[in-house]
Amino acid sequence: MKKICIVLFFSLFVFSIFGNENPAPVKLVYYGETGCSHCDLFEGKILPDIERQTGVQAELQAFDILNAERYEECALKLSEMGIDFSIFPVLFVGNNAYLGNPSVEKGLTAELAYYKKHGEYRPFNEYLSSGAGSFSLKILPVLLAGLIDGINPCAFATLIFFISFLTAQGRSR
Repeated sequence: MKKICIVLFFSLFVFSIFGNENPAPVKLVYYGETGCSHCDLFEGKILPDIERQTGVQAELQAFDILNAERYEECALKLSEMGIDFSIFPVLFVGNNAYLGNPSVEKGLTAELAYYKKHGEYRPFNEYLSSGAGSFSLKILPVLLAGLIDGINPCAFATLIFFISFLTAQGRSR
């Protein structure tokens, strides 16, 4: 009986040391701006929240994109992936890179969930990595908004008031 207890105790001891290993943390490389409120928010709140949500630990390496060497390093990594550097922050996770705040947050959540389920990084996906779906301005909507704003009743009232003011002052055209 004493031998069985010793064997059980030893087995539990070994299992508690080796059987409960956490997987290695996911490596993240983040290129943002030092002192940027959103970049600081990402490091201090968003990343820890995503780690808690997914149950996966992440190891973050953050670099200042305004440093010329770091900018070139980031641009080179993106060009090797066939992605144009169009916006920052940029987050590299495994095989993918995410550009822009919305893409970084959505991409990181998806990457960590995938890593937890499969034990590896998601395969490269140029659509996800290129920041598709992130905010961008197109010329036609901006022009249309300008034209619509040009037909503004407030502007007409201001012009009539200004002409009346000039007429009352005795000024001509």
